[in-house]
Amino acid sequence: MGVQEPELYDLPISAETLDRVVGNYDDGLFKFRVSGDAGQLYIHVPEFVGKPRRRLQYQGDGIFATPEPGMIRAWFEPATGNVGRVVWEWGELRAYGRRIP
Repeated sequence: MGVQEPELYDLPISAETLDRVVGNYDDGLFKFRVSGDAGQLYIHVPEFVGKPRRRLQYQGDGIFATPEPGMIRAWFEPATGNVGRVVWEWGELRAYGRRIP
């Protein structure tokens, strides 16, 4: 179709951002964990058996994306302060995961 893949960045993530977004989330279908390790951010969905955690690369403006084709884009709300939920998109699908203990 001639649609160009969006350019994928791998910008540095501040320690403050890592601390803000790391945690457990539930979107009603899946429970998943966002974790930080050595200045990088990862997402792990235990229901995806055999799938390791996936790295979330920082795109700027609070947006993160997985590096593989058909990437997932995610951002955390609110943009400042305590995170209450993550919003993620995969193709035309958009889901909202609330933060859980």
